[in-house]
Amino acid sequence: TELKQRLEQILSLETAPARSLTPEQRDALETIFGGVDDELALNALLQVAVAAFTHYGGNLRARYAMALAREAAGDDEDAGLGFHELARELGQREDWTGARDLAVHALSLRPDHKTIRLLLEIWDHLEDKTEMEQDLELAHSLNPEAPDLLWLDAQRAAEEGLVEQEETFACQALNEFVREKEGDRAEEPLLRVLDSTSPRVFRDLLKILPRMAAAGLDDLMNTTLELAGSKFETHGLEGDLAKALEAILLKHKDLARLRPAYGRALLMSQGGDAGVAAFIHDCGLDNPEIPLEDALARFREMYDLRPGAYVQHHNFGVGRITAHDGEFLIIDFEEKQGHRMALEIARRSLRPLPDGCLRVARFRDPEGMANEIANDPASLLVRALTELGGEATARDLRECLAGTTVPEGEWTSWWKKARDAAAKDDRVDTSQAYRQVYRLPGVASEDEELELPALPVKSGPRAVITLVERLRKQHPEVE
Repeated sequence: TELKQRLEQILSLETAPARSLTPEQRDALETIFGGVDDELALNALLQVAVAAFTHYGGNLRARYAMALAREAAGDDEDAGLGFHELARELGQREDWTGARDLAVHALSLRPDHKTIRLLLEIWDHLEDKTEMEQDLELAHSLNPEAPDLLWLDAQRAAEEGLVEQEETFACQALNEFVREKEGDRAEEPLLRVLDSTSPRVFRDLLKILPRMAAAGLDDLMNTTLELAGSKFETHGLEGDLAKALEAILLKHKDLARLRPAYGRALLMSQGGDAGVAAFIHDCGLDNPEIPLEDALARFREMYDLRPGAYVQHHNFGVGRITAHDGEFLIIDFEEKQGHRMALEIARRSLRPLPDGCLRVARFRDPEGMANEIANDPASLLVRALTELGGEATARDLRECLAGTTVPEGEWTSWWKKARDAAAKDDRVDTSQAYRQVYRLPGVASEDEELELPALPVKSGPRAVITLVERLRKQHPEVE
């Protein structure tokens, strides 16, 4: 009863105007609620505060008492929201010190990004910055992904000339503003991201693009595509852009207007020539009127026979498709340029070849291949190992290269040269060369144990000693 009377007196308009909430009044209210450890008593005090708030509309002391009561009852969410609203109210009255106290209190109960934003806005008006870093440290500990904090971190990194950190924080801030569907606030970090010259930053931007679509931030997404399109191409990310746009279009049917941008990204990822453009258009990939699923099905069906693709014919050898009109292909073979072949026949008689395979390299750049054979044998080994699945024996490599790439009569001398070069080249893993096995780096697991080879006893002592010496040379720790 005594606490109720004291509370009623503090909340009365005869004691102070409704909108008065001084530090002394806050202390008095905190003392009242701090001394209550009974649920019924706490509820009785809450009813007094609610009655005062209802009777005296806008009574800030009553609102503060309600927030204290809910905090004492363990309702942190509602209590935090109450302190947040009071902090904003005091800020509007330019009581910035009181606003800061209440915002920090709200933050400890409800550390959402809007409370952090309010606290930062309050600090913009406080002249004495003594405790600002303390508040920022608290905010970072409670909600390190708050977008306003990340953007502040980016700006501070910029002031210190830490470009990489600035770009990282700007990307993270952009991502979080998008997650919160705050397109207007996302514009500043987006512009900083677009100023970057780092491929890493634009790869991160591509991950954010689908989130813009999911958040319904059409204007932000349009700005991104308009300003970043050429930069994605500069960094060789056209294919990644096409994949991102494809995922967006498949999920968001209302964004069919992005089909031309998707078609261009796909075109540039495939080389950008007129034949490929016609092929993409014929498949309907850039046409909003054709369902994307249908266009993709046709594209995938015809992809191996697209303009620019390399193929193998059993009689004509390797060739490059230069045109595709839906019924006929035009193919440049080494000895038969501009060969016209019906599509149905092509499907039966042509075998697709990966762009980087040895046969394509010999066809596309015979002089470059000859130079590689003579001057960079390790590079040729990398090509062969790639075709052979990343690991091969010396015999496998000979079958792959001798006669077709390296002249048969030159194999022995070339192989010795290649083996020596590979031992000094990080592109080839020669840790198993003592047993005539070569790999691409990363093919073997990191915890793979050294495998002792079987001794070739049938080949005589010389072969045994040679094998043991190779093993000791490459792995001296097995002495």
